[in-house]
Amino acid sequence: MSQQKTERPTPRRIRKARKDGKVPKSQSLNSAVVLLAALGAGTMLAGGIADGVREAARVSLTATANLPETPWGLLEPLHAAFMAAATPTVAFMVALMVAAGLAAFLQVGALFTLKPLTPTLSRLNPGKGIQQRVFSARAVVELLKAVLILLVVVIVLILVLRPGLPTLALLPRTGVEGAAMFAVQLATRALIAVTMAFGCVAGVDFLFQRWQHGRDLRMSHEEIKREYKESEGDPQAKAARQRLHEEILQATMIEQARSADVVIVNPEHIACALKYDPDENLPPRLVARGQDYLAQRIKEVAREEGIPIARDVPLARLLYDLEVDDFVPEELYEAVGVVLRWVAQEARARGEVTPWDHLV
Repeated sequence: MSQQKTERPTPRRIRKARKDGKVPKSQSLNSAVVLLAALGAGTMLAGGIADGVREAARVSLTATANLPETPWGLLEPLHAAFMAAATPTVAFMVALMVAAGLAAFLQVGALFTLKPLTPTLSRLNPGKGIQQRVFSARAVVELLKAVLILLVVVIVLILVLRPGLPTLALLPRTGVEGAAMFAVQLATRALIAVTMAFGCVAGVDFLFQRWQHGRDLRMSHEEIKREYKESEGDPQAKAARQRLHEEILQATMIEQARSADVVIVNPEHIACALKYDPDENLPPRLVARGQDYLAQRIKEVAREEGIPIARDVPLARLLYDLEVDDFVPEELYEAVGVVLRWVAQEARARGEVTPWDHLV
């Protein structure tokens, strides 16, 4: 059951697939956009293309009627004929290329990768290649899609062209210009109808490609666990590293507590060690703090080193909110001063002198 791919793809898997060139893309949509561009560009450039062809024919016929003495004399009229026909035609082709590029960009965005072109051993296996291209479910779907598009185009052409068939019998009476105009109108209607039908099919294909892409990227529970281990590391190893880190911090904290001048407790669960050197003209500094087990260890170190331990529940809690190496804030000066005076008094009772004895 765990191997069934029922889970949505993770962002990492989607990014990797995109890097490998695996993105949802509908070739039918590209073709529909190009067809629409051909319809629009053809409508706008039809007059220019017709004029260009007419001018090219005129120049060619004129050059043929007045043949120059040498073959080189044909270059100029042939060049003029070519330019007359090529200019609107090139504009038409550029419009199609821009439409194709825009359709691809709107589907996949800015993406450049050579991964799909990289040769692999699986692609060099002819048996596997034939199986994937001919007998796979994707190949069957693509074949059915091509047949559906062909049927839609044929049906649309029949529906559009059939009403105009009776008019064909009257074309000999209309002359060449009338027949050409009728042919252009009929072809335009057919192209519009085919473009609309093809666009509908392409829209459905685009949604299908996105759905199929999401299904192909689905993951099993095992794959998600494996990816998590690769990105975050093994949870057990991570927990072991965290424990080691905490042990190092605790050992460092205990060593720093040995340099403290006083330890303030609450009294059981919290211990905060302060160091004060009046010669530095700085407030007392928190050199160590701990809770529960670490608090007990700090108190043990204080007893071993002969460091005074003062009980002050509110002050201990406020000091615990500070970070190690932080200086005591101004709002705690008075409360800490009371503790330092007590330490100085206890030192005098033992016949000792604290560095701040002259200040209290």
